[in-house]
Amino acid sequence: LTGTVAMSGNNTLDTVKIGAGSTINLASNVTQLMSANTTLSATSALPITINGGTSSSLNFTGHFRLCFDNLKLNNVGQIGTGVVNAGANSVLTNSAGWQNIACADVLFADYTYQFNCVNGLTKFADKSLGLIDSWSWDFGDAANPQISTKQNPNHRFSSEGTYSVKLTAKKGAVVKTYTQQVLIGPNSLLPFDLLLSGLNLFSTGTSTVYEWYKNDEVIAGATARTYKPDGSSGAYYAVIFSTTCNLPSTPFVTVSVKEDLTTSARNLVYPNPSSKGEFNVSVPSEWLPMQVNVFDMVGNQVVKQTLNETDGVIQISGGSQGMYILKLSNDRILITKKLEIVR
Repeated sequence: LTGTVAMSGNNTLDTVKIGAGSTINLASNVTQLMSANTTLSATSALPITINGGTSSSLNFTGHFRLCFDNLKLNNVGQIGTGVVNAGANSVLTNSAGWQNIACADVLFADYTYQFNCVNGLTKFADKSLGLIDSWSWDFGDAANPQISTKQNPNHRFSSEGTYSVKLTAKKGAVVKTYTQQVLIGPNSLLPFDLLLSGLNLFSTGTSTVYEWYKNDEVIAGATARTYKPDGSSGAYYAVIFSTTCNLPSTPFVTVSVKEDLTTSARNLVYPNPSSKGEFNVSVPSEWLPMQVNVFDMVGNQVVKQTLNETDGVIQISGGSQGMYILKLSNDRILITKKLEIVR
């Protein structure tokens, strides 16, 4: 549309393009149903003027954000669900429902999701627009009523069904929300575990690509079937993928003796340092059986044995003076401790 155009009646306008310098005159008591496919090509030198009569309105209905500028709106309300900004350089007279600020300041909450399968990690991606201070996600999951403040969270749904997932985006006192009905479907991937192989965790589940997590945080760059823990305490799990689903493993917990165990548990290996390369080991009965593996500082394995009783002996035969790494593990826990031989 260009020039001066008069519009009467209630119309549904799927696509609208109005040229710079045009004037649109709306009849009284009419509503024009607009879409996201609306272009108002106004400039500061050639603004677009839209005049309305009594109860004239534009209805931008849908989940979208539109930013315009250099408009002159007279007696034209915006009554739809869309977020529509007339622009900071626009002049509004008796025209309610429009935002009248810079486009960068217009808040719009939006997100997408993928891998929406039961017991998997459904991944939510924030697609919101505007300068956002904080995010809050309510997954509508009564069985796991987690509220996440991450920008792009994951969530595990333990049952199939439809969940009302709401994103709240905030900028200062301005709050915008967006809710979708997320259908969680079946998952064809089979449960799997992690095994300790030497110094590495190994996924028993197969996949063309893997993700590894520690304490529910993705480990950047870890995409192989195996992963070597960094020695600090944490709950590790791997994630395998199909085309539409993913599935996390059973967590494997590692414990750094120095960080997390009580004083008595820290003394589960003694004497340390040892002058003979012989160390006594004492563990609770509920930890049994445990695999005992000792490595030198270049990764060579020097001890491999199974501890079936609460008290045992670790002998580093012929071990030279220096530091060694002890790994005590079962199917639920990995304990890492430094051993020292002092001749």
